[in-house]
Amino acid sequence: MFALEVTFTDGISKPELMFVRRPQALIGGSDYAHVVIEDMKSLGYQLRIFRGLNGSFDVSTVVEDEQKDLPPNIDGSYDRMATLDLGTLRLGILSLDTDLDVKEREPIDRAGMRIMRMACGHASPNYPAVMIPGSKNALVSFRPDQPVLVGRSSACAVRLDAADISSRHARIGYESGSFWVEDLGSTNGTFVGGQQVSGKCLIDPEQPIVLGRDVSIFVVSSEEQLTQIQDSIGSEKQPVLRQENSYPILLSVSEVARPARLVMRSGGELRIGRDPSSDLWLGAPHVSRHHCTVSLLEDGALLIQDYSRNGTAHNRGLIRKGESLCIENEPAVLNFGNEVTVAICHTEDQEKDFIASQGSPNTFSTPEEVEHLNSIVRQDSDGDLESSIHAGITGDRNMAGIINTRTLKGAYRRLSFRRKLLLVFSVFLLIMVIAILLKLLMPVIINV
Repeated sequence: MFALEVTFTDGISKPELMFVRRPQALIGGSDYAHVVIEDMKSLGYQLRIFRGLNGSFDVSTVVEDEQKDLPPNIDGSYDRMATLDLGTLRLGILSLDTDLDVKEREPIDRAGMRIMRMACGHASPNYPAVMIPGSKNALVSFRPDQPVLVGRSSACAVRLDAADISSRHARIGYESGSFWVEDLGSTNGTFVGGQQVSGKCLIDPEQPIVLGRDVSIFVVSSEEQLTQIQDSIGSEKQPVLRQENSYPILLSVSEVARPARLVMRSGGELRIGRDPSSDLWLGAPHVSRHHCTVSLLEDGALLIQDYSRNGTAHNRGLIRKGESLCIENEPAVLNFGNEVTVAICHTEDQEKDFIASQGSPNTFSTPEEVEHLNSIVRQDSDGDLESSIHAGITGDRNMAGIINTRTLKGAYRRLSFRRKLLLVFSVFLLIMVIAILLKLLMPVIINV
């Protein structure tokens, strides 16, 4: 993070102050600069700043017009602050620590007192830190009691500009001498050691954290580790842990799904449900805690097993509790009802189609399959139509009216055990009353 003060030398314009929440930033007059200063358009160069340890930072010039002269003594390393004379303006740069910022959901008055105490009584943190590799490596130090957010949002201390990075992608922390990373429901996932992260995951300092498809960052806790990682990157010995296209995947665009994207591994099993320990968590009340599992078999087929109360719908029908379904290298959509869907994609095109359809349960269905599913609902003989709709036999909103036509049998099956007993007892009393009345009225009826 940096604070910038722009002082103009024309004697008319007032100085401008701004706050940059980035570990590295481009300052200049181009439209693609992070900080755009109109007066720098005529300079023929831009400035790139990189955050380092203990408040240090590097400045390097990015030449746009080689015919123009560059100012001397601009490129180099600076300690905490610097004032750069660019001719038409002076640029003051102050490096700020990430801990001197408001925490998530922290009251402003409490944050102000905490920041004041830390600024006056604590030295700038060196380690632990997060390293962002690049032409020059940027470093973001943080305190163990204050994890850092990673993503595209301005609220993130580790801010990364990449299309496949979510606004709040992941969180990194340091406890008891160990680093951990937690995916925050990102669209393209967080990977450690080739495995997708679900929940908190411990990581080794020299192990890359891969965000999305190809963005890697590292965590470091000492000068020795930092040197080893930099040497490894320089010699290009670090392993590629995330292939550009890893399929098949489980994908969801629903807001209640965490994480949004999971890569299947051969011989592995992923659990889907409302239980927090699930690999794919669906935070909706109508989803069972342990709803279903999806396994990738050695021959490439996918096995879906249902453990839920209402069943799991798919392109061609419904599998109920205890049943299983085998899918042979073809896309499918699991429909959990109430617009909560999970797609099984085998290619990047299938993934794009599902996202473009906004998670429609009919993304990969033919018109015949859609009509077949609708006929299943119309011909549901047990009357439990509401359970079938919520289980997701069809995602067509026109079927909402069918819920109101459920039969008494379906309504009875949805009652709790206590209410069933009460209903049976009430019917029994009603029959007894009718029998007594008939017995009393029988002589009168016979005499008439």
